[in-house]
Amino acid sequence: MTINENILEASKRTKTIASQLLEQKYILEILSQFGKPLIIWSYALDLMVDEDIDIMVQTDYPRESAIKAMNTFIEKETVQKYEFGDFVKFPRIGRPQGYIVNLRIEYQNAKWEIEIWFLQDIAIYRKQLHTYKSKINQENTLKILSAKYERKISGQTKHDRSSSEIYEEILNIY
Repeated sequence: MTINENILEASKRTKTIASQLLEQKYILEILSQFGKPLIIWSYALDLMVDEDIDIMVQTDYPRESAIKAMNTFIEKETVQKYEFGDFVKFPRIGRPQGYIVNLRIEYQNAKWEIEIWFLQDIAIYRKQLHTYKSKINQENTLKILSAKYERKISGQTKHDRSSSEIYEEILNIY
């Protein structure tokens, strides 16, 4: 098996595990009670390297929905750690103006993070996801996965070099 085949197979395996996690922990089922969830970025683009899943939830009441969703996850007792962030009252450059619930889950011998953003409007993220999808081909897929693996083995974090930065650089989106 070539390096490229290994990278593609590892990414496919990570997405399969991510799908199992989402299903077994009822993540989308729970989120659907509070808005319209959309899985984005690496999962949606078949570019998974890290054990993380990004979800946007469109809702008319982002703060209330985020709090209720987090409380539901707490009550279900299927997740080890929960974090809540308010990026409306405390905005931060490069982050959506909304509310975030981070779930940390030990699953199949790995530490997973599910980052869930609650926003009134996610149209800009749907458009960005569509733009990325339209520019991805086999060559770009391998370049992106390689860059993400290099980031991982170098010890860099997603905060040092985000996946979006990698996508935009390789797909020539500015």
